[in-house]
Amino acid sequence: MFNVARIIILFVIIAAVLMFAYYLIYTHNINKKIISGQVSGRKMVDIPKMIMIAAIIVLMFLCALFAKEANRPQMKYSRNNYAVIDISDNDYKYASYAGSANLDDASFAKMYSKEKNPGYDKEIVDDGDFKFTIFKRSAEADSFHPDFLCFVDYNGKKTSDLSLSISGMFCEKADNKNSFGTGSGGGEIYDTMLFIGNLDEKSFFNISAWIIDKEGEALYSEAMEKAFEEDKGEFPKEEDFAVSSASADIFIN
Repeated sequence: MFNVARIIILFVIIAAVLMFAYYLIYTHNINKKIISGQVSGRKMVDIPKMIMIAAIIVLMFLCALFAKEANRPQMKYSRNNYAVIDISDNDYKYASYAGSANLDDASFAKMYSKEKNPGYDKEIVDDGDFKFTIFKRSAEADSFHPDFLCFVDYNGKKTSDLSLSISGMFCEKADNKNSFGTGSGGGEIYDTMLFIGNLDEKSFFNISAWIIDKEGEALYSEAMEKAFEEDKGEFPKEEDFAVSSASADIFIN
């Protein structure tokens, strides 16, 4: 739309310059005839008529330009984005994000409850040591009603040799192919995390979480080194070496 505005402004400027040039030529010819006393000969189009002709040409150009713009395929912008907020100690700090999430202040998330949120349908998924409390939007989306909320609670043991890895990934419904997402590994174990995000119509969101110990990390590192040496483009998944793992898919109908 910005380029269209520039074209219109340029066309109007050109039209104005041409009209001004015509006015100068017209005035010069009139003055020349008056001085010479010439009253016959080929007449130029008078100024009012020329302005009307120019206005018609400009309007025809604008109509053609807008018709072309209206028929141009519109660019589709993805709504896929999410943020992960650590709410374990009720201080609401960002843990990770993907897309256009706002990372300045996570305190706004305190308005969401694990029990009930107006405009959302609730679903609970228990998987191993993790519990996913999912809220899917049933009302219209706005700044305070993202497509989904998901509280992830870890109910397993916490010792010094254990660490948490968690990932969020957008996938296409048709072929289950990953679109994009982020993961965080080797971190401290949060009691509760809150995922907040939006989804495109043809996408779903997968949350995967796993607990890995020192032995599992060592085996995973060895497997990664072997994969790099073989150079086949196939790499191990860290969750396959975990002592506990879980996942949940979020679909918006």
